[in-house]
Amino acid sequence: MKKIFLSLLIVFVVFGFAGCKKSAKKGDAVEVNDSKELVHLTEDMFRDMIFDYSDGQDFLSKNDNLVVIDFYADWCGPCKMYAPIFEEVAKNSSGDVSFYKVNVDKESVLASLFGINSIPSTVFIPANSDASKVYIELGILNAKKLSNKIDSLLIK
Repeated sequence: MKKIFLSLLIVFVVFGFAGCKKSAKKGDAVEVNDSKELVHLTEDMFRDMIFDYSDGQDFLSKNDNLVVIDFYADWCGPCKMYAPIFEEVAKNSSGDVSFYKVNVDKESVLASLFGINSIPSTVFIPANSDASKVYIELGILNAKKLSNKIDSLLIK
């Protein structure tokens, strides 16, 4: 059921937002890379690095790392409370995890792709996984819960 829903959602996003492409602007894109700087993921970056939904195929992550995405908005109080927790876990994590942030106001297509209706929301996409392996946690996760979830997905 989840796979069917995600497939329908992808079709909706591709055809419904085909004319609404957003281009990355300087300062919008920032991943925890070697310098542990968080990357603000854009739609184009998502298609290039994680999954290109524009070709109509079933979801299959092309990333070799576990991907953890924080969906947030600048005006969201709980998101502001969660940001330092997310950043702390990102800085202390292994190289097997890629951390990203998505501003739902700037990247509504990505929020729609995952059915994000509540923020903050954290999406976990295991390496080279299909839609059935994508996990979404709603609300603020404390550092221990976020780290435990990451550890559990790295073990699988």
